[in-house]
Amino acid sequence: MDSTVLTGYRLSEQQQRLWRLHGAAPDCVYRTAAVLSIRGPIDAERFRRVWSTIVQDPANCVMFRRLPGMSEPVQTHHASPTRGLDIVDASGTGHAAVLTDAEQRLSRLPIDWERGPLRTAQLLRRAADHHHLVVSQPAICGDAGAMKALFRRLAARYANDVATQTSLSCGEYSDWQRQLRASDDGDGSDHG
Repeated sequence: MDSTVLTGYRLSEQQQRLWRLHGAAPDCVYRTAAVLSIRGPIDAERFRRVWSTIVQDPANCVMFRRLPGMSEPVQTHHASPTRGLDIVDASGTGHAAVLTDAEQRLSRLPIDWERGPLRTAQLLRRAADHHHLVVSQPAICGDAGAMKALFRRLAARYANDVATQTSLSCGEYSDWQRQLRASDDGDGSDHG
């Protein structure tokens, strides 16, 4: 007798319906796709790093596992390998064509329900100050509301990362300390 224990969460009713549809047609996966238009310059490598931290967050690392004899899987949350965030130069192509091509490319990637990654993404660089983040995932992983929440977390974490990255440099910090000491020395207090 197999005594393997699988820890996870039961599927919601909507997820159960999607799983049954997938079982009836394994090559057909219902997907949720979304595009986030980003205006203004971004640091693509920093964005890629922030994306990686977001998708490794346990709340965003859902996979579906089942043991022999189980009719449907359970949701498990654990860090999964990521495909990373491809950054694609899309500056010379038509707007609609580049988005359609990216969505189709992402939707054709193979899905490994038990090992992931289930979410895929590309950052399309239209111009130095205009990007599109195209994200695709099986619908069983989340709906449009979940995508919006993902984008909000991504924007907040990127903004925080930029704030952290643009804090005082060592030289600026040193100057600031000298200025503080100079103002303290001139206030008549005894520091000796």
